[in-house]
Amino acid sequence: RLRLRLRLRLRLRLRLRLRLRLRRRGLRLRPIMAAFGEPEPEGAPEELLENATLQLEELETMQAIYPDEIRASDAGVAALQRWRDAGGDASRPPPLRVEVTIEGGGGAVLYIEAPPGYPASDGLGLSLGGGEGPLRPKRRRRELLQDLRLLSADARGAEHMLPLVSHCMDWVAEAAERDTATDEPPEPKAAPRLGRRGVWFHHIISGVKRADLRSLAADLGVGGWFKIGWPGVMVCEGAEDDVEEFIRMVHRWRWQAMVVRATETLEVDDVDAARGLPRELIELGQGAMSELSGLCETASVDHLFRSALNLEPKPKPKPKPNPKPNASDEAAPVSS
Repeated sequence: RLRLRLRLRLRLRLRLRLRLRLRRRGLRLRPIMAAFGEPEPEGAPEELLENATLQLEELETMQAIYPDEIRASDAGVAALQRWRDAGGDASRPPPLRVEVTIEGGGGAVLYIEAPPGYPASDGLGLSLGGGEGPLRPKRRRRELLQDLRLLSADARGAEHMLPLVSHCMDWVAEAAERDTATDEPPEPKAAPRLGRRGVWFHHIISGVKRADLRSLAADLGVGGWFKIGWPGVMVCEGAEDDVEEFIRMVHRWRWQAMVVRATETLEVDDVDAARGLPRELIELGQGAMSELSGLCETASVDHLFRSALNLEPKPKPKPKPNPKPNASDEAAPVSS
């Protein structure tokens, strides 16, 4: 297996170098390959079709090298394959989202989003979630993410998902070795915090995005409800860091409009014990606005739901005034 990984890495690096040299000279590999009999797809800009092909090829190579660590949404990959095989259309292709479980990272996940312009012009969207061991300190996660983003910026114009994943794995392994050698004390764990959000979307219709919402929420331990259609509304909760990461990742997706209109953070003794919403993110239908309102009211998060829709909070019922006592009810004075 190690030999296969090394062989595939070397093959991909050679291809990357060739593509990068051609791009620097103003050439593209696809027209050169077409001269040897490969047909040119029609119906969409050549660059977008070439990007889609390169993304799928790179994903296949990454899954061959890291079969247990690389995961991509089946629905998202299938949508991109259909778009490419059909020769593209007037719409832009869907982005490719990849999740990488970092070996030795204590459950940390590297989230990669390849937009339609990758690798020709656009860079990668990168984010880190969770993690214990060498990635438990937040400063470590910030350092790794900064390194990955700098590498992605330097490699723009050629495929570089696999080199980033390899660098990420090596970085974590070296950090673990340093910790073992120096016995660096771990960063003190912060007090648990429960995070909640009320989010408004112009619409939630795409089946790929709906599946990705549920998948990402499950990976980060975020639960609640989201209503599809026009508008889309989501009320969710989880550990504050996980909810923050979840919202950051979802915000990077292509939405016509997405606004976080309500944020609530509570210091608790135990996040799991304090949760009041479902543990998974549940999808509700287009006509389920009243149902979502009732669920939120039952769970005492109606203020998040109403804030997401820019509605005024429900007025609190006024206390009934105490009736004045009648003269006959007043106690008679006691004679001595």
